[in-house]
Amino acid sequence: MTPHGHYFWTELNTWDVEMAKAFCAATFGWTYQDASTKEGGEYWLAMANGEPVAGILPLTSPTFDGFEDFWAPYIAVEDVDQCTAEALAKGAIIIRDLLDVPNTGRRVILKQPGGALVALMT
Repeated sequence: MTPHGHYFWTELNTWDVEMAKAFCAATFGWTYQDASTKEGGEYWLAMANGEPVAGILPLTSPTFDGFEDFWAPYIAVEDVDQCTAEALAKGAIIIRDLLDVPNTGRRVILKQPGGALVALMT
């Protein structure tokens, strides 16, 4: 397990998944594995040399209206619910809800008071 406070994953949130996949394939040599959920949530694992290196998922309206594509760095935390509560108390807002990701962990994406985005995962 990645220690508390360390970066361990990143995701590209984009309005145009196919354009993003094509760009990253041409630029980084990535291939993709469909990891969409049974509930219909689109998600792609970006692969380098057969290993997952990042995720790509679509931005959706109305939650992300006005957002440009962005990379969300994930920071490992021991308790995502506790860290989220502490962040909210300090002025953060949730932009992607707390969610249990099967076989992975629990995550949230926040906007910090200064506007920077950060993702947390247990």
